[in-house]
Amino acid sequence: MRSIKIKNSKKLLIAWICVAVLVASAAMLSILRWSNYKKGQNAAIETALTAIPREFNKKKDRDELREDMYYYFDRTYYKNAFTSASQAQELNRHMNEINSSFNKALSALGFTEGGKYYLQYGSFFDLFTDNAFSRSFIGITALSALSLIAMIFVAIKTISDISDKSEIVVEENAVAAKTKKGKELQFLLKDVTNVKSKGKNGLVIKGNNILYTITGIQNADALKSAIMDGVARSANITTNTVEETDMDTLKKYKDLLDSGIITQEEFDAKKKQVLGL
Repeated sequence: MRSIKIKNSKKLLIAWICVAVLVASAAMLSILRWSNYKKGQNAAIETALTAIPREFNKKKDRDELREDMYYYFDRTYYKNAFTSASQAQELNRHMNEINSSFNKALSALGFTEGGKYYLQYGSFFDLFTDNAFSRSFIGITALSALSLIAMIFVAIKTISDISDKSEIVVEENAVAAKTKKGKELQFLLKDVTNVKSKGKNGLVIKGNNILYTITGIQNADALKSAIMDGVARSANITTNTVEETDMDTLKKYKDLLDSGIITQEEFDAKKKQVLGL
């Protein structure tokens, strides 16, 4: 009797579909978030060009223009250009007025995060890296983490199922087996001392220098019965062989008695010895 592996192809397919749904959901949320951010960014650039056009070179490409605007609204950048406190104070007042007007104009368009925020990031990676645990990104972060964990788990399970070469074949007097890595084993049924179920679809076989485990088989109960029947059969064969050997010994000594080579007393003593009386 040969072990029959449980086919997990349908379960794995469903698992991969679930992983794909999680990944797609995380990607969709990320795309929507980035799309909204880009809308805010475009609005910020157009607002800045309209409000203070003389400060920026419109001939530059969009990303260079965004960087110029970001540094323009970055107070730290400007403060480093002055040494006197009065200059810094005047600059701070001036930039407060510009930022306030700029942010009000963006708020009126529905973008409330502030102009500097919308001008800061040129890629979704930079945006996500800096804001992964913020309130607006926590959903994407959680879904992305869940997708990654699920993908790793299903991938490990898939690889494990594909690479698992374990099987057993119950023969007349022995069991031929393979480990998960395909190593071939063989042990006699007479050396088996115990067979236990491992979960619903597995077996653990123990005995003299024997410890073998197999899981994921459809016919675990039938194999267990076949092995135990074989063990019992081997025990009966051993007992019968011993009995036949004892009878042969007694017959030999009876022939010696009939031939007059040994006495009746010697025969009786040997009889008791052989039969354990």
